[in-house]
Amino acid sequence: MTTSMISGGDMRVRRARHTAALLANGQVLVVGGETIHKDGISEHNNFGHTAEIFDPMTDEFYSVGTM
Repeated sequence: MTTSMISGGDMRVRRARHTAALLANGQVLVVGGETIHKDGISEHNNFGHTAEIFDPMTDEFYSVGTM
């Protein structure tokens, strides 16, 4: 396992203040947060109700459901 950060693919939903957890299989679960406008300004009352998985083998995010 590396201790450095690398860039990956784009999230399906742009977000800030989300939670991310490294899963046992090496994938990363990304949940919640605030959705982000294309101009980069956060929508403070528009909390994301979606979850995504980042797969480092494919360098892609994919949706896994809503909360």
